[in-house]
Amino acid sequence: MNATCPHCSVDFSFPDPYAGRESKCPHCQQPVTLPRFAPVAPLATPIQTAPQPQQVHVVIELTSKKLKMQKLISIFLLIGGLALMWVGSLSEVGLVGVVITVAGALLGIATQVSTWWNHG
Repeated sequence: MNATCPHCSVDFSFPDPYAGRESKCPHCQQPVTLPRFAPVAPLATPIQTAPQPQQVHVVIELTSKKLKMQKLISIFLLIGGLALMWVGSLSEVGLVGVVITVAGALLGIATQVSTWWNHG
C-alpha cells in the first residue's frame, strides 16, 4: 500500500500488515499514521446526471402531441373506411373501405401500444 507523509509530502509504500499503525516517514523520520485502505482512484468518466425536469416535460409533451395526432388520423380512417363500406356495399369502393378501415384499426392499435410504452 502507499502513503503520503503529512510533514514532508513524500510518497512511500509499506506492507499491507502495517495498515492503520503508527510508523515513521522514511524521509523525515516524523511520525505518520499509515492508512487502513488503499486510496480509491477517481472515476475515469464523470457520472451522468438525470435530465432536468423541464427537458423531460418537453419530450413527453412533444411525444404526446404526436400520439394524439396519430390517434386522430386513425379515427378519421376508421370513419372514412366505414362510410365507404356502407356506400359501396360489395363494389370496389366497398373493398377500398375495408382496406381503409383495417388500416385505421391497425394505426389505432399501434398508437395505443406506443402510448402505453412511452407514458407508462
